[in-house]
Amino acid sequence: MRAFAGWETIIAKFPAALDNIEEASKCIALGRNTACVYHLSGIVQEALESLGRKLGVPLDPTSDTWNRLIDKIVKAITAKSTAVPKKTWKALEPFDSELVSDIKTLKNAWRNPTMHFRRTYTDEQAEKVYARVQEFMLHASIHLRGKKS
Repeated sequence: MRAFAGWETIIAKFPAALDNIEEASKCIALGRNTACVYHLSGIVQEALESLGRKLGVPLDPTSDTWNRLIDKIVKAITAKSTAVPKKTWKALEPFDSELVSDIKTLKNAWRNPTMHFRRTYTDEQAEKVYARVQEFMLHASIHLRGKKS
């Protein structure tokens, strides 16, 4: 496994993200900025699905859009808030809620415009998204793991 600077922890926790990490890294190096953001979205999807699994959300890869999955996750967080003892919930809730908030931001700012061919990116913009996704995934890797092979 080739590791890329700053991605080692993410690759260890989310091994299925490796292909997208490699492709995003190659694309940014070659100035293929929109393709880079496309692959970065694939990396974030690993965290989105992992958060869903952590919360017991049933995943349907054939019909779950990001919106549908986010809605399911928000409902699971709300349900968990009443089912878990308050002290335990206060420890768990900030992480889950912050991840959902970050995923919504990434989805609306970069993923959707890229996937629906509404935006292209300059070198600077792609580098910003690259760094932001790397930071997000490092944070996600604190309590999440990718699916087991």
